[in-house]
Amino acid sequence: MCAKSPNSKKTHKGRQGCLKKQSRPLKMLTLLWKTLCKSLLRALIFCSFLLTCLGRPCGPKPRAICRIFFMILPPLTINFVDHMMSSKDKLIKSKRSVAGTFTDDGFAIGIAYVLGVLQSQHKFESLHWFDSVSAKIAGEKARLDSQKAERRRGNDEEIQTVQMSISRLASRQMEFDLLYYSLSGANVFFKTD
Repeated sequence: MCAKSPNSKKTHKGRQGCLKKQSRPLKMLTLLWKTLCKSLLRALIFCSFLLTCLGRPCGPKPRAICRIFFMILPPLTINFVDHMMSSKDKLIKSKRSVAGTFTDDGFAIGIAYVLGVLQSQHKFESLHWFDSVSAKIAGEKARLDSQKAERRRGNDEEIQTVQMSISRLASRQMEFDLLYYSLSGANVFFKTD
């Protein structure tokens, strides 16, 4: 804390020391901000370079498979989400990694890149895939909630099974949401508009 008395020499030196202590973090923050902006600019330039250089082989008239590539993404996303859920289950069940966690955004970045090269981002978005998944999961959850309400008077084992199914659906929805957010973030780098 800076000294209080403005008349003493110690106070003046104390204030200068205080200002130096305050300006150093500000300088570090400014330097960090400049570095971050330069890195982001380099990443955007690199992504633009990838799109222009590697997008040429497709040319103005891409092959038929390239035009409908976006249609194979829904089953790929289902497979990816299943893989992520099983991998996280294995991580939780293993004793050696009690506090471990992981994420995999490489799949989303790869999809965004290929969609950018093929200029199919709008086509994929027109499928409203993630909205459909959310609606399907919400419908299944409602069905399971009604089963749970019917079985309240029944067997505890049946209620527990329904509760586990509801929990699994919530995990599936979370994984699809994470994939959607990763894909949306990656699309920023590979937008062709």
